[in-house]
Amino acid sequence: MFSIFCLAVASILEFFGLYINIFSNTLSNVYFYLFLHLIASFLVSLAIAPLFSIKKVENKIPIIVTSTILFFLTTFIGFIFSLIIFIYLMKRQRHNIDIYLDSLDSKNIEILSKSKRQFGEGTISTYNTDLPASSKYGILSLVSNLRFPNMGNVIKRSLEDDNDEIRLFAFNILSKEENFINNELKKRLEKLENNNDNKSEKSIILKEIGILYWELLYLDLVDNELNNYYLSLSEKYLKEALLSNQNDYETFLHLGRICLKRKEYDFALDYLQKVIELNEKEKAMPYMAEIYFNLKKYKEAKSLLSSLSKTEIHPNFYSNYCAWVNNE
Repeated sequence: MFSIFCLAVASILEFFGLYINIFSNTLSNVYFYLFLHLIASFLVSLAIAPLFSIKKVENKIPIIVTSTILFFLTTFIGFIFSLIIFIYLMKRQRHNIDIYLDSLDSKNIEILSKSKRQFGEGTISTYNTDLPASSKYGILSLVSNLRFPNMGNVIKRSLEDDNDEIRLFAFNILSKEENFINNELKKRLEKLENNNDNKSEKSIILKEIGILYWELLYLDLVDNELNNYYLSLSEKYLKEALLSNQNDYETFLHLGRICLKRKEYDFALDYLQKVIELNEKEKAMPYMAEIYFNLKKYKEAKSLLSSLSKTEIHPNFYSNYCAWVNNE
C-alpha cells in the first residue's frame, strides 16, 4: 500500500510539472519542474526499495539514494523507466510467491493427519502485525506447511496487514486450504450421491464428509457466525455414518470432539468411552483429560493420564502427559 501511494503521488507531481513546463516554457517553470521531478524521483525510489529482497532498512538507503539521482538526471525518460522497473519487480515478487505456493502439495496429506498438533504452533499463533516483513513471511511459510488449531485466524490477521505482498501471500494460502477441503468435500458428496446401497462404503464416505466439515472448523477457515452451522453438518454426517458402522473409533472420536467444543461434556465422555471400548484408549484419553480439566476435576484428569504408559502417549501430547503425571 505504501509503495502504491508513493508511486501515485510521484506520477501526479511528474506529469503536473511536465504539463506546466510544456505550456509555459519559462526558466522559472523549468526550475519548478526540476523541483517536482526531484520529489517524484525520490518517491519512486521509496516505492521500489521495499521490493528488493533486503531485510535491513539501512541497507536500502544506498538503493534509494542511487536510484533517486539516476531517475532525476535522466528526467522524464528516467521517470518512465522507474515505472517499468516497479512493475517488473512487483510481477517478479508475486511470481515467486505463486511458485512457492504451487510447490506445496496438500493432495497427498491424509485427512486425519491435519489434526495433529505441531511443535512451534503456539509461537506462530502469536502473529503480530508490527513484526518485520521477513518475520511475517517466515510465519506464513510455516503456516502453509503446518496445520494447527486456529491457523485460519493467523491467516485472516495477515489479510489486514499494511503490506500488499503479505496480504497477497496470506490470501493465496487461505484460498489454497479452502479449495483443497472444498474439493475433497465435493468429491465425497458426489460419491455419496452415486453410492448404490453399499453400506460399508457409504459409512466411510459419510465419516470422511463429517471429518472434512470438522477440519474447516478446527483450522478456523470459516467465519465465527457459521461455526454452529458447520458443527451441525459435521455431527449430522458422522451420526449417519454410525447407522451403518458402530465399530469405527474415528467416528466416535470426532463426535466426542464436537461435543467437547460445544461444552456438552457428558455427551463427549460417552462418545470417548466408546473409543476406549474399541481399543483406542490412547486416542480418547487426552480429550477426556481436557474435559475433566475444564470441569476442574484435576484429580480425575491426573488419574486418567497416569493409567497410560509412556508407549501409549502420542509424541505431540507427551509434554502435557509429563506435566500431569510428574514424569521426566
